[in-house]
Amino acid sequence: TPRKARRVKSRRRAMLHFGGERMAVLEPGEDGLVPAVVAAIKECDLDLDRVAYVIPTHIHLHHIQGVPLLLKELPQAKVVVHPRGAPDAREEAPCGRC
Repeated sequence: TPRKARRVKSRRRAMLHFGGERMAVLEPGEDGLVPAVVAAIKECDLDLDRVAYVIPTHIHLHHIQGVPLLLKELPQAKVVVHPRGAPDAREEAPCGRC
């Protein structure tokens, strides 16, 4: 299955990457971006359960603040971060999926 990517329409940046059965959200962003990310997934006629990973490139708040809210919408997703950022990611998203 070819892999595809789609930018979320917003002033802020997030990227959906999908192919095969699973997909990822790169750069989940701040809380305010979450509705746009969810809407973009649905616009692609994709099931929210297909999102396997949420991947912030680093742990600045403008990259990770929306993770807890996004994980409420994406029941199968796990957060993937660099080991150095894991403690901060767990603090920001204390859901056990980091």
